Formats: sequence, structure tokens, C-alpha cells
Amino acid sequence: SKTGVVVLGQGDLFAPVAELAAGRPFDLIVSNPPYIPTEKIPGMGRHVADHEPHLALDGGEDGLNPHRRILADAIPY
Repeated sequence: SKTGVVVLGQGDLFAPVAELAAGRPFDLIVSNPPYIPTEKIPGMGRHVADHEPHLALDGGEDGLNPHRRILADAIPY
């Protein structure tokens, strides 16, 4: 087993994790999911809208859709 190794993966939540894990558990999974409720995005102003992609902001109706997916899918990893 390797110690002190950091491996980064990018993709839709756990899509890259399955391949990176190769059946091994993770010690730590870090995520910065969207958390803004969809209806509040238009009122956030140009300082946000001009610099952040919609996908990085939109957390669904209450802002917690990605968080629910993370909590539901993290246990096997």
C-alpha cells in the first residue's frame, strides 16, 4: 500500500472514484459541490454569473441535490 499519495480525479461526483478506487476504500474524499438553489442564481449578480459556470452553482431546488447524491453514494468508498 502507498502512503502519502494524493490522486486527483475529475468528473460527475463518483464517476472517476470508481476507477480510482479499484475496490479499495478511500481515507478522504473532498468535494466542492454546487449549493445555490436554482431560483437564486439569476439574482447573484454579474460578479458571479460572469465568472462561474451555471453547472458549478446550481444545487437544484433547495441547493442540496448534489449533497444528497454524495451522502447516498459515498458509503461504499
